[in-house]
Amino acid sequence: MRNFLKISTIFLIVIVGVVYYILNSPYRMHRVEQFFNPTLQQLPSLRARIITEDNVTLAYSEYVYHLSFLGGVYNTQDFQKILDSINTVKKIDTASAMKCYFRNTNKEYKIVLYGFDEKSVKQIETVFHQENIKLQYAFKLSGERRVYPYDNTLTPLLGYNKKLIDKTTNYTYLSGVQGLEKSYNDILADTPLVKAQDIHLSIDFKKQRVLEKELDELKALYDAKEVISVVLDTDTFYIKAFASSNRYNPKSIKREEYANLNIHALQYLFKLDEFATLVKDILYLNAKNPKYEIYADLELTESSKIDLPNERVYNNNNDINGFENFKVNLMQLLRAYSPFYSQGYIGNPKVVITQSTDKKPLISQELAQTFRKKANLFFESMPGRRVNIEFKDVNVTAAIYMKGYQENQHNYMQVFFTIDKPKKEDTSL
Repeated sequence: MRNFLKISTIFLIVIVGVVYYILNSPYRMHRVEQFFNPTLQQLPSLRARIITEDNVTLAYSEYVYHLSFLGGVYNTQDFQKILDSINTVKKIDTASAMKCYFRNTNKEYKIVLYGFDEKSVKQIETVFHQENIKLQYAFKLSGERRVYPYDNTLTPLLGYNKKLIDKTTNYTYLSGVQGLEKSYNDILADTPLVKAQDIHLSIDFKKQRVLEKELDELKALYDAKEVISVVLDTDTFYIKAFASSNRYNPKSIKREEYANLNIHALQYLFKLDEFATLVKDILYLNAKNPKYEIYADLELTESSKIDLPNERVYNNNNDINGFENFKVNLMQLLRAYSPFYSQGYIGNPKVVITQSTDKKPLISQELAQTFRKKANLFFESMPGRRVNIEFKDVNVTAAIYMKGYQENQHNYMQVFFTIDKPKKEDTSL
């Protein structure tokens, strides 16, 4: 009996010792915080998506995590093996990670790697288990990041975001800086009253991609600084494509691309000059037929009413005798010329389909057909009529071309804006 009790006591001591070792060994598999940031009261909502008319997602957000390891536990050789395993899932900067970990020998969790999405986290854990790597580590939710699956498509119209950090939780969130990301920031992101919602564009993805390729070719053909084109459905006044040859990837904007961040169709001003001819004809019709408040409807003293930010509008006066001296941007001109290509209607061009275009009649269908013929003769062929751009006190020439066409029982107008390279002494553009 005594032997049995002795053996039982020894066995119990061994079991307790083994359990104690497992619970306290620095090399056991141990994840402290899985998909969780203890300073967050609840999981923050992600920024909503930007989706085209044909249901292609151009932008969405995902959660990101950083990876910490307990300090003072691993030697250089063992930690290198751990990093090599991570490298099989995602390419990492191993030198930087080694430096972060061995900066001091304090026994505390040290952040060594950043920017893991949920898929990478699960894959890394699977590798750790498969290779039987024993370690102490922690994945911690650090914020969100924006994903643009089609890289530079629809830029600069799409825009980009800046990162902001909540000082209480150290959570990184996003705020729109330019383009659609800015003008619809309060819809894409949570507000105190409303949850984040997706925005659905009138943009036709296929048409947009084809147009971007065409503009790349035109830029090379004309040796231009930039070529811009907008396609407007004049039956609805929704924009179907809005493209530039000078695009950028919002995920990684390069210094040499900073000049491309602004939407130049809204920024560059030029005098109406010869373009005033057709518009003046419409204005003078008002004297004979006061049925239409034509001058007020053209609104060349105001913005184009497009749902995009940072539109430059010159303070034109209301004297039509000096109409040729009015300064407008490309979208203002497009709006003013739209009655020629829309059976006499005018509207406010929009990119997001939930926005009203306020389409209304301006001139009769017969007059619209007459002016369309004049417009066809006026523009003749690409690259179009020349203008002088005024931007940052630098004068640069450009050419504007418009055309109308029918497709799938819809009426469209399209404008091309070909901007010449500045002279060698002019480098501000």
